[in-house]
Amino acid sequence: MNWQQIKPLLYPGQEIALMVHERPDGDALGSALGLGIMLRAMGYCPTFYRVRPIDPLYSFLPGQNLVKVVGRRNIELPKNGAVIVLDCGDEARCEYFLGKKSPLLNVDHHISNPYFGVLNWVNPTAAATAEVLWQIFHDEGIPLVPDAATCFYMAMLTDTGWFRFQNVGWKTLNAAADMVRQGADLDTIRYHLAESR
Repeated sequence: MNWQQIKPLLYPGQEIALMVHERPDGDALGSALGLGIMLRAMGYCPTFYRVRPIDPLYSFLPGQNLVKVVGRRNIELPKNGAVIVLDCGDEARCEYFLGKKSPLLNVDHHISNPYFGVLNWVNPTAAATAEVLWQIFHDEGIPLVPDAATCFYMAMLTDTGWFRFQNVGWKTLNAAADMVRQGADLDTIRYHLAESR
């Protein structure tokens, strides 16, 4: 799994549709928003498609302007664009039915994932999909945009029960520390998820 696998299949200014599973959790939302922020910074045109607006609980996350709410039957994917599906344990869980179109990229951490993409960045040992994304950028030496680091950190935080679950190992904590080093806004995350309710 590395960025060089997908880079030849993308071009500057390309439209990229980001999708997640139905009833998305913090990992799905944070991963999609964070990846969208990174793709935009790299010269692509990402759109995060949602059937419904993002849950108000996560409305504080950066990248909300990437979200486009479109009904399941009304979505029209760009003809020359790419589709990236995130945090879907299997294709049937995707919020949108893609028919015979396989997503260019399937990014996930669930052991049940059947590798339904053209390319598959699936790591069942990762605690969250955001950790998979962090590893890809980290290995490639691509620095995180601080807003993306915030989204990825929040995604890992929620999918690990604030780093309490058994899926947390040193690699997860190392990724979280690096996200903080690269500008993840812990104060904002803590306020909205723990101190404002």
